[in-house]
Amino acid sequence: MKHPDVIVVGGGVIGICSAYFLAQSGHKVQVLDRGSIGGGSSFANAGLIVPSHATPLSRPGVIGAGLKWLLDPASPFYIRPRLDLDLLAWLWRFYRASRPAQTRRGLLALHDLSTASAELFARLVETENLDCGYQRHGLLMPCRTHAGFDAELEDAARLQAASIQADILNGAQAKRLEPALRSDLPGAVFFPEDAHLDPQAFVVALADRAAALGVELCPGEEVLRMRRSSGGVIQVETAQGIRRPGTVVLAAGAWSVALARPLGLSLPVQAAKGYSLTYAKTKDGPARPLLLVEDRVAVTPLGDRLRLAGTLEFSGLDLALSRGRLEAVAAALPRYLDVDPVTVEAAQPWAGLRPVTPDGLPLIGEARQQKNLLVATGHAMLGMALGPVTGKLVAEMVSGALPSLDVSPYQVNRFEG
Repeated sequence: MKHPDVIVVGGGVIGICSAYFLAQSGHKVQVLDRGSIGGGSSFANAGLIVPSHATPLSRPGVIGAGLKWLLDPASPFYIRPRLDLDLLAWLWRFYRASRPAQTRRGLLALHDLSTASAELFARLVETENLDCGYQRHGLLMPCRTHAGFDAELEDAARLQAASIQADILNGAQAKRLEPALRSDLPGAVFFPEDAHLDPQAFVVALADRAAALGVELCPGEEVLRMRRSSGGVIQVETAQGIRRPGTVVLAAGAWSVALARPLGLSLPVQAAKGYSLTYAKTKDGPARPLLLVEDRVAVTPLGDRLRLAGTLEFSGLDLALSRGRLEAVAAALPRYLDVDPVTVEAAQPWAGLRPVTPDGLPLIGEARQQKNLLVATGHAMLGMALGPVTGKLVAEMVSGALPSLDVSPYQVNRFEG
């Protein structure tokens, strides 16, 4: 397919969901990815579908908490010291976005996206019969300190004010819900509307359905550059040749920044590395997903496997595995669960790069500089959770239809000026 209607750059959850909905709308679509389909940040993340997690990363108090961790390479939040003007500009915007009023607007915007996406997940899994381990058992957030519990109660109150169900449990109630928890925890917050799945299995299964609709999947075909004219992007160049699409959807995650720059588009996105460890599940493991509050580690049961995922490391486009950070993720488990300690050696380790914007909201929409370029990136830790709704919005915008949600909070050029 040398001249498709739409080229989607990126074969992760955002790109594949976009391709699926575009094909359903009647477009001839080609997906280009530098690696395998679903092999990037979609490969081994926590797989959480969390309409409960509508509070943006940039929120009141996060700067103060982060400062305590900045010099600790094993902490949940870490910025590798380096002279990077783009990073400094990003941090300044992040600080400004942490004000209460902006956080409130971001919460409402993320809630709209997350709720719509959760509904689409359930519909897609059922209608397309996707074998991806989808389960809706809620998300439990246990706390191991009274200070951590108090902080979660404040966050739960903000979410409840936005009509998000959040159940407050004391330690005994939490243990009855999840017997694997330790008996000395002060409490937990439970979000019954949340779900989880195997992220790679979902992306691969949906990619198969997209291919059945006529989408051409091109794994291992890296986009080297895109060329522009006064009318927009006219060429997409890979090692395999040059294509001239009608529209380009840039959904390459953290790598979108470098691809957009030669087109005159500066995306305010920083790569934040997350780690995971996947183990063979033991009989005393948890039955539902957990988010271990103070350590910021997600625990997801995936059939006969258990996945621990965590950390937010700003170190550029670096996928190297840090032994210390992997050990920090593993060490969190016995602090909350009545289980034996786990080791890094017993697991399958992994790292992926999340694209993070300063205000915690994704970039979804047309780039004013290039009229046939649509950007879909910047989803931070919610890329999997927001995949279907992003794909649907992309298809609507490419088709010239009125978007089913207000997309103004996610404008690509909102940080200009």
